[in-house]
Amino acid sequence: MGLAIRLAVLFVLLGVRYAWRPPSARGLAVQIPQTPAFCLDNSAGHRAHVLANGGVRINGNSIDPVQLPATLAVLYADRGERVLFLSAEPAAAMQSVTGIIDIAAEQVEVIAIVPPSMAMVTCMNVKPPWQKSP
Repeated sequence: MGLAIRLAVLFVLLGVRYAWRPPSARGLAVQIPQTPAFCLDNSAGHRAHVLANGGVRINGNSIDPVQLPATLAVLYADRGERVLFLSAEPAAAMQSVTGIIDIAAEQVEVIAIVPPSMAMVTCMNVKPPWQKSP
């Protein structure tokens, strides 16, 4: 009887140990945009700019971060490519930037981090995540 109880406890402990697994990490496709040789108006994704005060501007319009999920849902409702070009003011807190990335990751396929050297570029593109590098 003592051996049966010990084996049962051992099986329960092993079952709990191997049945419980922490949630797997989910990656996010982040790219650096490039200037294309040819560009169509509004063919790329939308631009988001994180402000130093924690606010956000999308395509030049100020948006309250609380309204960001709904705004992105409307902007990407009818788009085939879901790319968001993201830049930030140098004084913007990293926590604000990562918060915007977390919100945007629910609505877009690719977040393209725009370096300061490309801040004034009007036409950018990224390689879609399903395209492999040569």
